[in-house]
Amino acid sequence: MLLENKVVIITGSSRGLGMAMAWGMAKEGAKIIISDINSERGLATTEELKKSGYLAEFIYCNVFIKKEVEFLIQESLRIFSRIDVLINNAGLAKIGPIETIKEEDWDLCIGVDIKGVFLCTQEAVKIMKKQNSGCIINISSIHGLQGMPERGPYSVSKAGIVNLTSTLAAELGRWNIRVNCIAPGFTGTLGFYEMVANGTVKLEELESRLPLGRIGLPEDIADAAVFLASDKSKYITGVTIPVDGGWLADGGRGMARPSDNQI
Repeated sequence: MLLENKVVIITGSSRGLGMAMAWGMAKEGAKIIISDINSERGLATTEELKKSGYLAEFIYCNVFIKKEVEFLIQESLRIFSRIDVLINNAGLAKIGPIETIKEEDWDLCIGVDIKGVFLCTQEAVKIMKKQNSGCIINISSIHGLQGMPERGPYSVSKAGIVNLTSTLAAELGRWNIRVNCIAPGFTGTLGFYEMVANGTVKLEELESRLPLGRIGLPEDIADAAVFLASDKSKYITGVTIPVDGGWLADGGRGMARPSDNQI
């Protein structure tokens, strides 16, 4: 039980990677705060966790709104008396050719993805400093580490999260607060398979370009988060860990998996 009795807040956790991290941490003994703007899905996820015998509560929060973030942190503290781990997972993507991106979409993507991390961290560290302990895990993307066409605002926001992670780690270490980042690669969430279904993504072609030969599972990201939240990583702070099947190592070129006639 790597996270026994630790209180974990996960934003954007009603489905996808956030939900996978909630389950992964609950199985390791954590008490979970599910937070999302979708109350129906958030409550359903929370009930499923409870039915399986885990401690979980749902708190509605739009991470773009300061008052709602303040309520999230204070209500989490009221329910479980402490905050050990904050996972800044909530975010959105706006993609397309740079000349067609709307100004309001740029502002929204940058605002939610980076400002959300800022606001949630700002409130959580007030509690963590008093405890003289804490762990913050930010969710970025390989798109924040490598340029990719038509990913302007999304890539910029995710790159900002990487930099903010190292900045916060340097600032907060004196209070025994660790800050790390996960950069997921192509991962089989519901949203990903929707892109496969509509032809936006060609799964076989993509997997042929990955050194490990497959896209990630949500559980792969959850396992990395459990490690970073646990005492197994107690001397790690300020790092960004790609969980990407080797995509960045190979540059997405597919050179690491030659065809049979090349071997």
